Amino acid sequence: MEPHRRIRDRVFSGEIYPFGEEPSGRSISGLVSTSGFAVFFREMNAENETARFAELKKDRWKLIAGNGSLANGELTMAHRASFALFERTPEKNV
Repeated sequence: MEPHRRIRDRVFSGEIYPFGEEPSGRSISGLVSTSGFAVFFREMNAENETARFAELKKDRWKLIAGNGSLANGELTMAHRASFALFERTPEKNV
């Protein structure tokens, strides 16, 4: 609960949209906030451990809770019945 308490005001300061497949017991689905957070859930009977989201490809994401990775719009969640919470990170100036 500590990560939730630390970020909840920032998460809810944006608009929140459903993402991925509709929950069915066999899907990877989630929610994305325009304030820069995304949470995804891999359901118990989801066979695929990856999902592609072209809309998230341009951003960099840092895992802040759960298990998974999100890079170049590809989400990987190796464990069934799991979640992954990400925060968008700013691009580094080169």
